[in-house]
This record gives sequence, structure tokens and C-alpha cells, in this order.
Amino acid sequence: MKHNNNNNNNNNNNNNTARPTSSALEPVLEARSIRVLWAAWCDAVIAYSKNKDENGDGGDSGSVEEPWPWVLEYIGTGLTTAQKKCLTADEDLKRAAPLAEAVLFGSAMHDGLKGYVVKSGNGDVDADGGTGAERVEQRIVLFGTDVEMEDGVPEIQTFLASESGFTATITDVKIDTSSCISLYTASPSTTTTTDLILRFENFSHLRRYLSFAPQPISPAPEVTSLPYTSPSPPQHVVNATTTAALDANMHVWTSTSDPRYPKCLGRSYDGGFDMSLLPYLEESCIQKIAAGGYMSAAVSSDGELFVWGQACPGAGKELDVLKVNGGVGVQATGIGVDEEQDEFVKCFDVRIDGQVARVYDVTVGHGHILVAAELCGMGEETRSVLFAAGDDSENQLGLETGADFKESFEEVASLRGKRIVQLEAAGWSTYAVLLEK
Repeated sequence: MKHNNNNNNNNNNNNNTARPTSSALEPVLEARSIRVLWAAWCDAVIAYSKNKDENGDGGDSGSVEEPWPWVLEYIGTGLTTAQKKCLTADEDLKRAAPLAEAVLFGSAMHDGLKGYVVKSGNGDVDADGGTGAERVEQRIVLFGTDVEMEDGVPEIQTFLASESGFTATITDVKIDTSSCISLYTASPSTTTTTDLILRFENFSHLRRYLSFAPQPISPAPEVTSLPYTSPSPPQHVVNATTTAALDANMHVWTSTSDPRYPKCLGRSYDGGFDMSLLPYLEESCIQKIAAGGYMSAAVSSDGELFVWGQACPGAGKELDVLKVNGGVGVQATGIGVDEEQDEFVKCFDVRIDGQVARVYDVTVGHGHILVAAELCGMGEETRSVLFAAGDDSENQLGLETGADFKESFEEVASLRGKRIVQLEAAGWSTYAVLLEK
């Protein structure tokens, strides 16, 4: 099923129920292009473009080539049959998938996928009756859980943002461990972008707001102005205790819903729950942030990797690079830390074949972390390595050995030299999208 193309990817799901009998990881999906849209402990949504032979055309017809059709595949147990069909048949979502324009949201460690926000054209004509372009607005789809449906909540609910009182664009939706929902919105103007957060106590409150807005409801949602300007698209990540976000200057801000775990905040707890700048990374230009379980990570524009947090409570084991006392020596190909480190944030020393490597991606699951790094030498072929550490009880690290926990980072040997274009981890699963040369 391979289709040779410079944008051809392979997707590898390492969440197996038994130890691998071979050192090689086999791809579970091969397509012209692949994107993991959502991942949680119980489900995932993967978008991929069909190969030409799957479309039945067999080859070039001499006409202008049409865009490759995209398919949405739902994997998991969180959605009902009707919800799954609603998701995978949504043509607006299919069009938005390759452009990363849709917002899928839910709880990575609880209910899984809860809904999505997507741009939709409603086919309205111009005010003068002409046949102008479709008026495009956002559509919000909510999925009810089994427990909610027992209480009378509809299985599927759809709202138009304009009819629900939104004049701004919904850019992200996050759910914290207390089930509080935060809707991030952006209202562009001629000179600036105003970023606001609407916080709802739970999904029942959100549904009432969407159903009755713009009429006031009680209690009204909390409206909070961000203390910074978000980049476009925004980067906001949530784990068991902490929210981390990037501002437009590529600096990291954090807040916590549970100050019992100060290491997860990446800074001293100031007694508040609002977002505050992470001091250690003020001089760094951060390109990506990731979070899961009780850990967070950041990758800088210089390819440096920073991690803060701790092992999951009750795990009994900790990553050696996060331990307070002493540094961790790095092997010729491996990850370590120097002895002199910040109290909260650790800067990792990543090496390939004895040389300092550049980190270009990182992902964090409930108790595991994977790091993609490369070595670019003058006139030499780029060498790429995927490192993994942490919980491996469900083979989520893709390693050959059988230990349930890896305290030290190890190379995923079967993927050496493979160019990883997307890494996603959630719960006890890992998804890696590879570029086939």
C-alpha cells in the first residue's frame, strides 16, 4: 500500500498487549500523508490521504489533478457508533485535517474525545441575493458520555458559534483534572489580537451556555484575559496538575490546579492559580511544548530539550534525569544531564554518536516520554534517533527489552535513521508518523 512521495508517512502504534517478538516495529498504516488529530488513553483520531489506486482511477487521466481525498479513522472505545459515524463522515473536518484547522478536545486520562470545533460553510448567499462565497463560521460538536446520556444529555449536539454568542474565533479547548473547560478565543482587530478565556465549571454548564446564549445564564462563565498574546495557532498543553502555554514571544507560562506537586509547575508556587512566566526559560525561544501525566517538556529553536515534573504518584520509579542529586552521564548515543541544574527545570544533554544532537520533537504520555533528535553534519547525511524512557508496561516505548520501566533513555533501535514528522503520546500509547524517503 505504499505510495512513493516526498510527503509519504507511516504511522506506528506501539500500544500492544504483548512484548514484541521482533526488534522491528511494523507500521499499522501507510498512506500518502498522515496526521494524528487526537490521542487519549482510550481513543485516537487519525486523518490520512488515500493513495491514487484506492480512488479507483488507476493513474493519470490527463486532467488537472484533484486534491487527494482524506479519510478520518477513529480508534478506541470512547465514542458510540453514532458519534463515531458523525466524526468520520464530517466533510468539514476532513477538509480541515491536513491544514490543522480543527480543534478536537476531551480528557486524555478520563472520558477521551468529547467533541470538536471546525469551520463550516452554511451556503448563505449575499445580502443582495447574489451568489457570493459561502459565509464560513465555526461549528461546535459535543459528544455525550454514557453517564451523561443516562441523565438525558443528547448523544450528539451541534451548535453554530454565531448563534451561541461567539463573536470571536475559538482557537483551543482544554479540560483540566477538575473537569473545568476553558475555551480560548481570539478576536482579531486592525492592530492586535485580543485573547480571552471563557471558563465553564463542567460540560453541563457549557451546554447551557451554548444553548441559551446570548441570553444570560446563571452562573455566567468566568471570562479571563490572558496575561500575554498567544501565537497562531496557540500552544496550550495540560497534564494531571499543570497547564503550560506559549506566548507570542515563544516564552513558557504555567499554572497549576494542584499545588501539592510543585515540581510539575516548573517554578516556585506563588499561591495563585493564574498563568505565570516560567523564569528558567525566559531567555530561550521555545518552539514546542508537551505534557502528560506529571511531566512537561519544551524544545527550543536551538534544539535544546527541557523537562520538568516527576514520576506519577505510586509509580515507585523515577527517570534518572529528573532526580535531584547529581548529574547523569550521557553515552555516545543517549540523554543525560549535568550536575549543575535548576531546582525545577532540567536541560538535557542529547548526543548521537558522541556529538551534541538537535532535538526537534518531544511527546509525553501518562508516565513515558519520547524524544526525536538529529545530527546534521557538514556534507554528511542527517542521522536521526528516537529516544524513549519511563513507563513501558504496555510496550509504549517501542524498545526491545522487557522491563516495565526504563529509568534511563534508550534508543528505539528499529527506527534509527527514520525521519519522524509527528510524535503523539497519551495514556499508555505512542504514535509516530514517519517520512518515507
